[in-house]
Amino acid sequence: MSKILKSIVQENNLKTINDRMVFIAFLLVLISYPFSIGINSIAILLLTAVSLIKLIKEKEVFYNKIYLLFIIYFLTRFFSLLYSDNLSTGWRAIERSLSIIVFPLIFMINKPILLNRIFFLKILNVSTAVACVFCLFNNYLFFVVNEIPTNWWLDWKYNHHHLSSYLDFGPNYFSVIIVLNLIGVFFYRVNLIKSKIIFLIVYIVQLFFLFLLSSRSLIFFYLVCTVILLTRNGYIKYKIKGVAISLVGLCLILISVYLYVPIVKQRFRKTYSEFISDNKKDTQVGGFINRLQNVNSATEIIKRNYILGIGIGDVKDELKKEYFRIDFKEGIDHSFDAHNQYLQNYLASGFFGFLSYILIFIVICRLLIKTKKHFYIIIVLMFAYFSLFESLIETHKGIVLFSILFLLITPYEGPKDNFVINK
Repeated sequence: MSKILKSIVQENNLKTINDRMVFIAFLLVLISYPFSIGINSIAILLLTAVSLIKLIKEKEVFYNKIYLLFIIYFLTRFFSLLYSDNLSTGWRAIERSLSIIVFPLIFMINKPILLNRIFFLKILNVSTAVACVFCLFNNYLFFVVNEIPTNWWLDWKYNHHHLSSYLDFGPNYFSVIIVLNLIGVFFYRVNLIKSKIIFLIVYIVQLFFLFLLSSRSLIFFYLVCTVILLTRNGYIKYKIKGVAISLVGLCLILISVYLYVPIVKQRFRKTYSEFISDNKKDTQVGGFINRLQNVNSATEIIKRNYILGIGIGDVKDELKKEYFRIDFKEGIDHSFDAHNQYLQNYLASGFFGFLSYILIFIVICRLLIKTKKHFYIIIVLMFAYFSLFESLIETHKGIVLFSILFLLITPYEGPKDNFVINK
């Protein structure tokens, strides 16, 4: 054990006790992330505390423009409280989104010691796989104790709604972290897979879990990325012949999965029935129709408040009024948000909230294009894409993952970015 810890210290250049404390606290944040929100919140508080101690002792700060954009985005949300009627709801939303401003400050103090992204990817991969096994085991116990027939064990509807709930994790958010891990393994497989059997197990467990969760938007994103990356690799190695072999191989795999994996066939048929439905107002048809109702309701409110929005505290109340107006029963019963972060920002803080969120994607993408780090660019695109289907900044899981990953992958150019605070 001591040898492992010593190698971690040497590999990550942890020279001082402050560096080691920050590094351990950050590891605890990553390890606890797929599990308990409460434990993860405590880990974030611990990381904040040791970072402040490090700042007081060393008085060194690392600057990057992306940190300022996060702070501006948080301020647009905070100032929308000024014209919110429901202040209690607004304050709760602000408290949930504190990580947007906390993590930039943490990285401003600790950027150089948080640069070993591949090491952190390993930790996130393993902790996510353990979380998957935990959920699968609990699911197995539930099926056995309640004597549920085995043909229900792979039913998409039950797994989509309940499998990740053992960890208080929505299926779409769990799918995001799995897709991130799977694509990361593809890019860094040489660095990650020193123990090939372990990482093969980690990969298979997460891939199986992804299909059980049946998040259509994330599975689609993963399949598109897989097709692009494999055909690109095929072209680099064997030109046109490599592209042809990659495409044929992928087609055969996808057809086999559709034919022999029941959960995939079930989900595909469900999606098809939603698209061909004649009654697009029938919310019982499926989730796709529900999302359309969310989007239509949000856009109607934005049309009436297109400059400042309605205030972060009033978003749910105003959406519910709109749901009553259009008789969207499921939205009323579940108090749905906009299920779209772009619209959610516009509703809460108007054009400025919407623009500040978009700017984070644009600026970090420009920085990453210069460095030609394709995996990091895919992360940005994945969150931009995921923001079309979920209001990720309205949940603890979404905020923490968004803040950590975007700041972790931000290019760091070295000592010229630091400055020392005068005593």
